[in-house]
Amino acid sequence: MVFSRYAGWLMSTGPVQKFLQGRIPPGGPADGECTRGKSFSWGEVSEASNNRKAARLGGPEGYTFNALTVLKICEKVLAGDFKAGFQTPAKAYGPDLVLQIEEVTREDT
Repeated sequence: MVFSRYAGWLMSTGPVQKFLQGRIPPGGPADGECTRGKSFSWGEVSEASNNRKAARLGGPEGYTFNALTVLKICEKVLAGDFKAGFQTPAKAYGPDLVLQIEEVTREDT
């Protein structure tokens, strides 16, 4: 994280992006990896007054997590639960949408 503050510009250059993308195996993970894998995310926000909030999110493997989230949103849309026009998932369904997916946990601190 600290590295990206100072060298983030370098990571976004064409040659570095090409190198990094070349390191990604084609086709994503194998089926067995998807069933065994887990994903973890962490985020923190702070104000100038040093007020901080953080959260940790855990769930199924990333590709699976993404697919399950899309299916959950499709269920809501098919049930008539949507607003016309562009909406991010969080704006349309709130920050707890992912908690409706089995195996997903969030710890707020």
